Amino acid sequence: MSQLLINQLALREFRGIRISQPINLSKFTVLIGRNNSGKTAILEALSLLPPTAIIPTLNETRIDLVASLHGGKSSLVYGYSGKATINYKLYQREVHLELTAYGAIDITIGGEKVPSEQYLQALSRAMKVDEESLPDLILFIPNDTRIMRELQRNLTSEREWSKVVKSGANTTTIKELVNPTVNDKFTEALIEREDIRLRKELPGGKVLYVKIADVGDGIERVLTTALWLESRKPKLVLWDDIEASAHPGLIEALIRWLANKPWQIVVATHSIDVLDRIVAVQPKDTKIIALQKTPDDEVKAKTLTLDQVEDMLNKNIDLRKITDLL
Repeated sequence: MSQLLINQLALREFRGIRISQPINLSKFTVLIGRNNSGKTAILEALSLLPPTAIIPTLNETRIDLVASLHGGKSSLVYGYSGKATINYKLYQREVHLELTAYGAIDITIGGEKVPSEQYLQALSRAMKVDEESLPDLILFIPNDTRIMRELQRNLTSEREWSKVVKSGANTTTIKELVNPTVNDKFTEALIEREDIRLRKELPGGKVLYVKIADVGDGIERVLTTALWLESRKPKLVLWDDIEASAHPGLIEALIRWLANKPWQIVVATHSIDVLDRIVAVQPKDTKIIALQKTPDDEVKAKTLTLDQVEDMLNKNIDLRKITDLL
């Protein structure tokens, strides 16, 4: 089993939640729970390592990206005042991140406070990677149309698309993710007139180039993300609402695809279809974490095995009832 980038996460006063106990992660971690139970907040907290790193394809820092999804940096702190703390355990090193409602950031690594100008250098050592590769170490995929459009726009640049082609993702993702879920026969993704298009083979040897947006919202989102992931090769993938706009066949193809990658995966869902397909695929080292938020915004977590989830699904216990068992 490959080494995890982040083994454990603990939060206090971050976004709209408090967590009563650390959350232990696995290679394939699935967060489930009702709306506003803390799933997205956990993904966002994980994505802030390191907060000041520039995301190349979006040209903004990690903390600016998360703040832009809400009401600014003050929204990252519970009650819009005071401090939020995030503790990460990685490679036997602990990183403590402290955020204020005014946007100030303090980082402590192994118990030693790090000057702001040394954040990236210190974190690259703690995470055992080169400093220049740090921005691509963690990829966060929010359920946000603006982010998807920005990713597509950047992918169509010559520099980014050359990485896609070099990785072979322009053909492998079509074979592994698109063709198993549609009736058409596509052979590759390519750039034409500043659009990502799919080469479609027609009877009689004819060829049609179809815009990715015309193949369906689910495939557009999944394929855009997959091309980005394959070209960037992250160590940790964070995917919110993984089921968004996707039918069950595409969900299963995506889970199989992710399960065969060397990356650590953390996804959030409230879909029975996702849980059903994960039980069917059985990704190695999978952990289902059910979240429930109490009236005072304390989040409790319970870890379920795939066997437990399968048993509940077979008994027709829905997702809401699963989280109510906490």
